[in-house]
Amino acid sequence: MGLFLLTLNMFSLSSSSMKIFLLPSNLLSIFISAVQWYQITVCVALASVLSKLFFAQSSVIVVAMFWLSVVVGRPIGAYLFGKYADHYDRMHAVRLSFLLMFVATFSIMLLPTRFSILFVLFTFLQGFAIGGNHNISVMNSGAKGGNKYYLSSLSLIGFFCGFMASSAVVAIFNLIMQHDLQSGLQGGLANFAWRIPIFLSIPMVAIGLINLNQYKPSQLGKSTLVRIRFNTRIVQSFILVMIHMIFIYTVFVFLPNYKIMVVGESAYVVWLYNLLTLTITALLVPKFADIAYKYGSLRSLKLANGLLIATCALNALVAWDLNTITISIFFAVIMGIVHASFFGYITMIFHPSVRGRISSLLVNISASIAALCVPLMMKIAAASLGLFVSIIAFFAMCSIVIMRHMKEEWAK
Repeated sequence: MGLFLLTLNMFSLSSSSMKIFLLPSNLLSIFISAVQWYQITVCVALASVLSKLFFAQSSVIVVAMFWLSVVVGRPIGAYLFGKYADHYDRMHAVRLSFLLMFVATFSIMLLPTRFSILFVLFTFLQGFAIGGNHNISVMNSGAKGGNKYYLSSLSLIGFFCGFMASSAVVAIFNLIMQHDLQSGLQGGLANFAWRIPIFLSIPMVAIGLINLNQYKPSQLGKSTLVRIRFNTRIVQSFILVMIHMIFIYTVFVFLPNYKIMVVGESAYVVWLYNLLTLTITALLVPKFADIAYKYGSLRSLKLANGLLIATCALNALVAWDLNTITISIFFAVIMGIVHASFFGYITMIFHPSVRGRISSLLVNISASIAALCVPLMMKIAAASLGLFVSIIAFFAMCSIVIMRHMKEEWAK
């Protein structure tokens, strides 16, 4: 804790010139989340290099070990950071999560090769740290009106920004280092150049700490730590979160890999259209957040799931046989509705004294399960695309049924 406070003091603003790095609350939520997810996903994107350096094995093993470590760490971190946020201060929980992510990623960057056990340990710490990421949403949950849906959705948009940024940086790295990578990393710059994409996050971390040390949300304050009571509301919310997390991973993880590996589209083209999807989604979120506030978040979510079912029925799934730009625009609308209404709803339905723990656990456990489902998605789609389409449509219908038994006044 002393190291934590010392680091924060190092980044405190001592001159007016540093104010150029200060971000408004909406951009800060996106930025903090993007930096954290960049640090995780950049290591995943470097799997082909890290596998040879740390394990002398195929990249598949590294990706599997990495994700298992992250998956195990996320729920643990979600509960502990959520508990801290509920009892003490949500902003401090975000700061600690952000700093721990930096320590874990920076340690990986400095780690000598062949230290495979330490590599797995630090990836676990990354997962543990990302468990506190959802508190970025919770700390904005005191906003009024449609802003509560808008602000709470921004941390997830930050995830997509971090994912896209890491993909772009590593793609450039792979292009520059192509000769050394093909030679098996027996010499040359590739033995240490893989650390550069990770090193690029350090200036971003500095800007994040500067902002986190200054940002003072008005709704912060100590609260009595109330015991979580397991009830029907939690079960319904978890199933709903799980279904929507599978949809999110389908769009941003499974679909790009499917288009590249099965359809045979250029990775560069698929990446650009994924960026288009993210951009359209981010632009639509404020509008759909206002709609969710005026007409009800559950109605908005039913609309999103109805559109998904219509997409599945349109062309044996998700218009995957159509061109990529059609998919990008159509899914961007659905994602915009889901982000603007769903995450605000989940953030607001629980009492403030348990909001950090429950919402963090719901999001992180469901995200971990969805991440593990991606290989299964690939196998199902490879065996029968029609079956995979039917499963996605079935999930969407289940969401609508679940929401029929949920109450809109919970979110008020």
